[in-house]
Amino acid sequence: MKAVKDVFDKEVTLQQFANFKGMDYGDCDESFDAFKNYHNSIPKKQIIKHIESLEPYCCMPMISHEIFTGKEFKLSPGYYRDGNFIFPTDFLYYLKEYDIGVPPEYEQYLSSILDVT
Repeated sequence: MKAVKDVFDKEVTLQQFANFKGMDYGDCDESFDAFKNYHNSIPKKQIIKHIESLEPYCCMPMISHEIFTGKEFKLSPGYYRDGNFIFPTDFLYYLKEYDIGVPPEYEQYLSSILDVT
């Protein structure tokens, strides 16, 4: 996770995560395997449902691809912003399809806003 300035408000610092090596956009240098070590206490289905409720924060006019198979994604890449966290819209796909979790800092934030069941 790294701190980045908000593109719309330079006074705001956001915590960026899930820019996996091999992604088609941005400064992508995070290890996908590190996310396999995140074992969240919030049920994965609840995290996914929450992320699915978010509107993209910004979108990019390009095509992105799955980092392991090269399969083209049907949706334009972009970012979700949730509180002071920002992460690629592609992350939702990886969270659904692979055995990974969310970083502890983001989970702590989710715990503060969700009715954790």
